[in-house]
Amino acid sequence: MVELNFSSYLDFTILLTILNTSEYMWQPEFLENEQFKLVPIKSTDFDKLFMAASDPLIWEQHPASDRYKISVFQQYFEDALNSKMAFIIVDKTDDSVIGSTRYYNYDVQSNSVAIGYTFIARKYWGGFANRSIKKLLLDYAFRSVNQVFFHIGVNNIRSQKAVEKIGASRVRELDFESNGKLLPYVEYVIQKHTYKPQLFNKQYVGEEELSVMPANESDLEFILKLQKLVYLEEGALYDDFSIQPLTQSKDSILTEWEYGTFLKAIVNDTIVGSVRCEFKNDICYIGKLIVSPEFQNRGIGGKLLDSIEQLYSDCSSYELFTGFKSSKNILFYQRKGYVIFKEKPINENLTLVFLRKINPKK
Repeated sequence: MVELNFSSYLDFTILLTILNTSEYMWQPEFLENEQFKLVPIKSTDFDKLFMAASDPLIWEQHPASDRYKISVFQQYFEDALNSKMAFIIVDKTDDSVIGSTRYYNYDVQSNSVAIGYTFIARKYWGGFANRSIKKLLLDYAFRSVNQVFFHIGVNNIRSQKAVEKIGASRVRELDFESNGKLLPYVEYVIQKHTYKPQLFNKQYVGEEELSVMPANESDLEFILKLQKLVYLEEGALYDDFSIQPLTQSKDSILTEWEYGTFLKAIVNDTIVGSVRCEFKNDICYIGKLIVSPEFQNRGIGGKLLDSIEQLYSDCSSYELFTGFKSSKNILFYQRKGYVIFKEKPINENLTLVFLRKINPKK
């Protein structure tokens, strides 16, 4: 008897796919991570996808720089449908469509495939979204092929640097036809035997590496200012600008720092986020997870939360709270394994939602 060992559900699903098709399927329905999922593109996706694509600045460095126009984007969309290898990119925190990507040029003889035709809404630029999506595609591709190619416009320096950061090597320059025109591209490749998934563990925002470290007392004044900037949105949401994060004093935050733990997220020597906690009775109480508005949706909040959990990895559980109208915050915490365990009315406009995560290591 032959015993089959599967390291994951994904392995088993892939095997079934191969057994039931004549060749490897390049449009699976199970590619997702903590924040994003890749959904096979359908004809009904046009309006949602064009809404994400209609920003001219997305295409500024792309050879097809007019793809933000509906007539030009229509051809891109039809090609994606016909390829049977394309996906829409969905942000799981709110189920919004933020872009598209696809496999193409699958070649049995050279045992290779290409990844490209990717665009992402600008608010997700900065490395985290692009790298996490590329990792999903690469991990799946390298279960079948030995090399993956990327073709990037010669003037699209931003995307060239992005693939170089994940280990791609420049191969050559070549021309591709698009809407009857020959456009210049640069070809990159990642070989299976040189693929390094650990490169995706580095955190980048734009061209700068993200660092998370303990905050110093000298950081508190800046963190307090950032806190009040970030919580303005919450104040508007609840029509109440007297909430504690907006009125907290310097003395109050100093007291929190003396009795608790503060972490800061640093990009280019600037604090762009922070989180704090207090450890009491074997519980880690987490509060005021903040990220500067221009750096949101880039994975910084998740990195801060992961870091505080790792720092207190021997506690029994983690607890935090947010407002009941802050649905994106609630969904984010639930994606991170937190479960609502109580609600506490504060006034007619505000009810606090308390969430808990049991430490699986205990």
